[in-house]
Amino acid sequence: SMISLFCSFVKILNRLLEQLVTEKNPRAFNILSQMYDHILPSKINKSKVSEINSRGAELGDVFCWIETGREFSQMKKLLHKLVSKGNKTAMAYLGYLYEVSGDFESAIKYFEMGANKNDIICCDFLFGMYRTDTNSLPENWHSLCNNEKAIYYGKKGALLGHASTANQMGNIYVNGDIVPEDFSKAMPFYEIAAEHGVPAAQYALAICYENVQKDFAKAVYWFEKAIISDPDNSDAIFELGYLYDKGLGTSQNYERAFELYQKAANAKKPVVNAMNNFGFLYQTGQGVAQDYALALYWYEKAATNGMEIAKENAKFIRNEMSRNNIDTSPADELRRKQKGTGDELRSELSSITDELRASGFFNITGN
Repeated sequence: SMISLFCSFVKILNRLLEQLVTEKNPRAFNILSQMYDHILPSKINKSKVSEINSRGAELGDVFCWIETGREFSQMKKLLHKLVSKGNKTAMAYLGYLYEVSGDFESAIKYFEMGANKNDIICCDFLFGMYRTDTNSLPENWHSLCNNEKAIYYGKKGALLGHASTANQMGNIYVNGDIVPEDFSKAMPFYEIAAEHGVPAAQYALAICYENVQKDFAKAVYWFEKAIISDPDNSDAIFELGYLYDKGLGTSQNYERAFELYQKAANAKKPVVNAMNNFGFLYQTGQGVAQDYALALYWYEKAATNGMEIAKENAKFIRNEMSRNNIDTSPADELRRKQKGTGDELRSELSSITDELRASGFFNITGN
């Protein structure tokens, strides 16, 4: 199962980090401490966190240094020495220290030094800091924002293999916020992120292949990948169902389309189009035994969620059922049951809210 695979991965990673720590690899100390603190938080491991961070700080890891609350001035002296020797990792650390202390110009200086040496972390920091569409930086930074430089370092970081940066670059070209909208320029960045396993990029790339390039075989491939990476992505499930339904990029398979529409229609984030298409398969008997009552139920459910064409479909199927003396009561009963469940939940929630209100839970008092 996925859980057992994850547990095996964590055990292997833990052994690797323990080995790197014995070899005095500075970065391994902080990663191991984070693992003990957040992923394997037993009492024994929790007690090791402070010791591990202290040892990492002594070896020069800036994140361990921050965790132990040590003075930055001592760390800066060490990092400046390493920077003078051309150490690009030290440039990234030093830039980070200047950024968190609010000295953005110095941060930029050292991040750019590291970026010029193709340090992927420095490129990512510069990409974020130069963008004018970010709200994560203080007001005194905004005068230094520069979208051209943001794009330059975003491209560089993406091409060096930073998956998150690549995905964000794809989004920038799709959204057209700080550059003109250009799906063809977005796709290579989504490709980088998708190859690194970013679920959102895999889905976005599939959408581009489906709607822009019209390369349906690749769309099928990436929708499949996106669903494996994120089984709750109901939009990807619906789109894949549509491709199987229409036989685009794959052999037409109504049974597979039915299965995928069903999942998307009943998902935590249900897809209205899936409800309508699900109804159509019931109406036509494609991939499932023909059932006008269930077709009507799903059409009306899609219509209730605001889909205009589903309203027309529901009206048509009701007329057909009336004309052919087909009983509509099963669909009406399904709808009543669903409404009843919703009413029960609302009533229960209202009752709980009333009890909390009566107990003073929602009262706001000030000193």
